[in-house]
Amino acid sequence: MVDNLPPTSKVGEIAISNLHLTPREQATVELYADLHRHASDTYALEYLLPGFRQHLLALGLIPETAIHGMRVLDAGCGGFAGGAAVAVALGAGSVTAIDLSDANIRSAAKRFAGVPNACFRVETLLDIQMPSEQFDFVYSVGVLMITEDPERAFREIVRLVKPGGRIYIGVYGRGGLFNEVAVPVMKLAGCIIPRSLMARVLRFTPWLLKPSTSLMDFMYVPIEIHYRIAEIEAWFIRACLTPTFLRHPYQPDTWWNRLLFGDGTMIFFSAVKPCQSTN
Repeated sequence: MVDNLPPTSKVGEIAISNLHLTPREQATVELYADLHRHASDTYALEYLLPGFRQHLLALGLIPETAIHGMRVLDAGCGGFAGGAAVAVALGAGSVTAIDLSDANIRSAAKRFAGVPNACFRVETLLDIQMPSEQFDFVYSVGVLMITEDPERAFREIVRLVKPGGRIYIGVYGRGGLFNEVAVPVMKLAGCIIPRSLMARVLRFTPWLLKPSTSLMDFMYVPIEIHYRIAEIEAWFIRACLTPTFLRHPYQPDTWWNRLLFGDGTMIFFSAVKPCQSTN
């Protein structure tokens, strides 16, 4: 468990704290608590781990040793704790997973029952109640762009990385027919079709409920920002980090994928925190 944390009520390896959420945050919490119930126990290893391995290789790292024995933070873990699952699979020494949703934290903790050196905390990424420079590796994919203040959340997770440690993030991209046409159409449909009705319809096509599809996510999440590569690179530069852009592992850099997805449905970045801390 992480040391020097403020008092919370602890349930096993879960730490629950009472957060005051905005209406949009509450709606986001409820949406993802519902959607992440549909993630299979093998989702992270089948979908997230292969892509993460590709990105580690692109960074010149050996996947089997890149985070072995390290202290890892999954910042915005969701109900299936994908980052935590990936970290455990690659031999992390300990994993801390945080999320805004009490329901997601409890769900994630159940999936990791019996896993040593794993803990789960309800936290807002805008003000994480942990001391600075705690982690060797911070993983945050699909989370920052659905917070009330994405760059502030980014600065918070950078604060938690040790000097010499690495940060790895993924946010929604811009460009292409999917991001510029399909997503707005899905948003419009979400304004017309009640979520409860759509959920009943999608029971007959359960693959559309998987986190990798994100249909209900795009239709109903109240907070969602899409970014160009240069916008996220600017976050890193303002935090005194040198970013490496990593294209979506399942959308290679071809003219066809650029037409369809622009910069990518998700755009990924990684950087090493300078050994002289700037936070």
